[in-house]
Amino acid sequence: MSHFWGGYLHSTLTNLRCKADNAYDVSSVEGARLLYIQISSKFILRPRMTSSLTSSSLMKAWECTSYGAPSVLKLTERPIPQIGDDDVLVEMRATTVSSGDSRVRGLRMPNGFRWIARPVLGLFKPRCEVLGTDIAGNVVSVGVNVTKFRVGDKVLGFAGAKMGCHAAYRVFTPKMPLARMPEGLTYEEAVSIPFGATVAVHFIKDVELNPNAKVLVIGASGAVGLAFVQLCKHLRCHVTAVTSSPNHQLVYEQRADRAISYGPDYLRKLDELFDLIVDTVGAAPFGTYEPFLKPSGSCVSVSGGLADVLKAPMSKGKLISGPVPLSQPDLDYIVELTNSGVFRPVIDRIFGFDEMHEAHSRVDTGRKRGSVVIKSY
Repeated sequence: MSHFWGGYLHSTLTNLRCKADNAYDVSSVEGARLLYIQISSKFILRPRMTSSLTSSSLMKAWECTSYGAPSVLKLTERPIPQIGDDDVLVEMRATTVSSGDSRVRGLRMPNGFRWIARPVLGLFKPRCEVLGTDIAGNVVSVGVNVTKFRVGDKVLGFAGAKMGCHAAYRVFTPKMPLARMPEGLTYEEAVSIPFGATVAVHFIKDVELNPNAKVLVIGASGAVGLAFVQLCKHLRCHVTAVTSSPNHQLVYEQRADRAISYGPDYLRKLDELFDLIVDTVGAAPFGTYEPFLKPSGSCVSVSGGLADVLKAPMSKGKLISGPVPLSQPDLDYIVELTNSGVFRPVIDRIFGFDEMHEAHSRVDTGRKRGSVVIKSY
């Protein structure tokens, strides 16, 4: 996905030491007793740093030991990450296996990105060994300067290309979006929000959609596609969803106005021009869609190849592509829409934490509907 690879490239080049960025370098922690002493001492000197951590100083985490099939993922133990004065430590209760996780693990790139993959991601395995872009869980510790969250808060967060959420604990720095869970949602439902919805919100902000605007969403049954369908309907657009035939009912449940079965000749079924075309799966380059755009229309290439990413800045708004930055306002907005009943997360399947291989295999099929969720309990 071009938005994911662009973000990963930016994140990696600005800080190649992923362990330091993810606050995993805690070699000074020698054991549970020392961890407890450190936390307790900070609690005394800095009243806002509190913790409900147990006696163990290690956590379970899935590491990507090389590129390849899901079997390259190994369940290991790592030190529980320490927090800084401005950070929040979240105990993971649910996470997801996103298309981004699957692509990094399998080193599968959109067209044109393969030549830079290993230098950017890591020569023989990902530099960010622990995958996972999003998390839902409980706050177990906060830094001295943190006022927004307290120990015990139920939260959801989006780490994006920084990853690290396929572990029992994840540190969130101030630059990483973190919000209280929407009311009435389970951890599994909440964690299904960030990946798809924040991508959709980011790109929708770049286009002007008036009521009754015609929108075509290709790959409409994945996490990103379903988010586009729901958000465009919230804006009172007319949405045509392209997906496989078994998923027509799902997109109609999200209020799509029309469903077209994806296949070699699906474009021939289009009998109108569109204000916005969204390709969430990299089905075709921009030139394929341009004849179906209105003169003032735009095409969003979420999973486009390098050619589309480079072409976008010169297209005068006709083609929109590139990395999606981490955004606290975007996460807050989608949480607000969820609380008001406008947005609804969709879960494909739920796996246990020890079923990471099976979850990745499900995503690898390319047939997931919504989010593939991992629960920790």
